Amino acid sequence: MTRTFDELARAVIAEVAPEEAAFYAVISAAVRRDPGRVFPARDDLPGPGPAGAAALVTPIVITVLGGVVSGHLTGVAGQHTRRLSGRLGNRSGHRPEDGIATPAIEVPVLDHATAEEAGRAVERMALDMGIEPGAALRLRQAMHGHLSGQR
Repeated sequence: MTRTFDELARAVIAEVAPEEAAFYAVISAAVRRDPGRVFPARDDLPGPGPAGAAALVTPIVITVLGGVVSGHLTGVAGQHTRRLSGRLGNRSGHRPEDGIATPAIEVPVLDHATAEEAGRAVERMALDMGIEPGAALRLRQAMHGHLSGQR
């Protein structure tokens, strides 16, 4: 079973932040245009809670899922951790000209270990971006479930 990048990302977002799902097309287009611009500087984060989580879920899901597709999951998560004090952008290794996976690229069901690694990466990134721990855990579970074919 395979799903497209956008189908998978939309499914995760709809599960974790349904209020954000209606804006997926606009947010994903912004992420693909310039990933650095959609992540605020650490000092500009709105803080933990539902409003902060909703504002940040789509860019996080797209970034980590893009890493899964490109085979550089560990690098994406590691680079994110090292740049918490600044903005995501050219320092992250995601240059705008590189882009994020195309919306129609097919993402196969992953083995448990790889899906778990993606879940951990999305949770770490969410926590680092100020999303409250409960929401970050739900994001991890949704990412793992969808990538492993359990959902």
